[in-house]
Amino acid sequence: MMNPKPEFKKKSRRGKADYNIGFLDFDEKTIFSPFKIAWLKHNERESWFADPFILSDDGERLEVLVEEFLWAKMLGRISKLVIRREKKSYVLEKIIPLLQDNTHFSFPAILCRGNEIFVYPENSSTGKLTLYKLEKECLVPVKELCGQALVDAVMTDVFGGNDLLFATRNDADPCGKILDVFEKMSPNENFQRCASIEFPERTARSAGDFFRLKDGRIVRVAQNNNKNYGGGLVFYAMKRDASGIFSFETLARHSSRYHLGMHTFNVFGNIAVVDGNGIINPLKRAIRNFKHKIKQMFAGALF
Repeated sequence: MMNPKPEFKKKSRRGKADYNIGFLDFDEKTIFSPFKIAWLKHNERESWFADPFILSDDGERLEVLVEEFLWAKMLGRISKLVIRREKKSYVLEKIIPLLQDNTHFSFPAILCRGNEIFVYPENSSTGKLTLYKLEKECLVPVKELCGQALVDAVMTDVFGGNDLLFATRNDADPCGKILDVFEKMSPNENFQRCASIEFPERTARSAGDFFRLKDGRIVRVAQNNNKNYGGGLVFYAMKRDASGIFSFETLARHSSRYHLGMHTFNVFGNIAVVDGNGIINPLKRAIRNFKHKIKQMFAGALF
């Protein structure tokens, strides 16, 4: 997810807009039916969570990488959430920050290579896409993947041949109709743009990793930005023919029941995770914002 637009920042300062993540059982019918989401239970008041990717699930606890957006800095960092299952509920147990600086991080896409885990989060304000290795409780930079400001990039090898990277670009309407395809010709080279795909509507931006249905169809999840940023999800069955041309068939569309929007969906085994943008406990949020402003005023007086 990009650094939020000015109008969203304005809402955030009023304490009315939030993102949260939620979970749903996943099988072949999930994307074709209304979502039944169990939203994460937490009491966090200094940040919100979006762009979830599941790292592990042992049946009792899940580890999920997210963009954690910090109210105080108005910037996102990459954090790991440890989440406990309680019957059909999901409860936040711990937040572990993994990566942050003075720029905005989001969309922590996961890449597994053998026993090693890598993450390539969006950090488009730096003008490049960087690969990080997960080591204990931090993300260590490994190398540059692409020297362009890519938004919500997703890497895959499901189409055979070289690794491919699908993303929109920060300098070309990242929420628009153009999806760029990047290819890596050798392990030592960066990804280079090899094609651009134009959609008939504003559904180019990635909303999560690719996954397969049991019948073999490859599914790409996209953001539906026709009316507003992150307004919903579109699920495409995606093919590539012998000449390298991609085609898309719309399988399903989902809008958020979480008030304002939804723009991420990822699958991990028999569970899926989503995010939702909604108005949560507006009175409590207003009180929290008021207390935060008072703290800032007193802090300013002390210095």
